Amino acid sequence: MAENVLEPKKVRESNLELLRLISMFFVLVQHANANIMTSGWGESILPTIIQNFVGIAVPCFVLISGYFGIRVNWKSFVRLYVFCFPYTVGFAILASVYYQEMNLNRFFLSLFTLSRSSYWYITAYFGLYLFSPMLNRIIKNLTKKDFVICLVFLTIINVYYDFYNKSLFAGICNLIRFTYLYFIGRYINLYCDNRG
Repeated sequence: MAENVLEPKKVRESNLELLRLISMFFVLVQHANANIMTSGWGESILPTIIQNFVGIAVPCFVLISGYFGIRVNWKSFVRLYVFCFPYTVGFAILASVYYQEMNLNRFFLSLFTLSRSSYWYITAYFGLYLFSPMLNRIIKNLTKKDFVICLVFLTIINVYYDFYNKSLFAGICNLIRFTYLYFIGRYINLYCDNRG
C-alpha cells in the first residue's frame, strides 16, 4: 500500500521530551530552593545561583508546549490534573509539617489544583490550556507575515507589563506572558524547524 505523502510521519522528539522533563525537575528544585532561601540561608550565594539557574524552567516548559501545541481533550485534562495534583497537595502537606500546623484551608484549596493553586505557574498554565483551542485557531489562520506582526505586538505588551505595576495585573500578566511564549513555540515549529 502506498504511503500517504500528505500526512507527515510523527517523529518522536526525544530531545524536547527530555528538556520538558528537565524543566519539570527544575520547577521542583526552584520551589525547594526558595524554601531554603527563606529559612536562613537567604544570605548565602549558592541558593541565589541555583535559583537563577533553574529559573528558566517555566518559560522553557511553556515554549515546548507551544512547539508541540496544546490539544484540549479529557485525556490531556486528566493528565494535567494528575501531574499537578501530587505537586500541590504534597507541598501543602510538607508546609504543614514544616510549620508544624495543619492548615486545613491550604490543604482544601490544594485539591482544586488547577484553579485555586497557590502556585501561580499552575493556574496560569491552566488558563493557557483553556484558551489554547482559540489560540490554535488564530495561529492556523495567520500568514507568516501576520504571525511576525502578532509576535511584535505581544513583545510590546509583555515589555509594557514588565515595567508596569505587576501587583495589579499579576494573573493577567502571567497569562499574557504564557500566551507570548506559546506563540513563539508555535512559530518555531511552523517556520524555523528544519526537520526536512
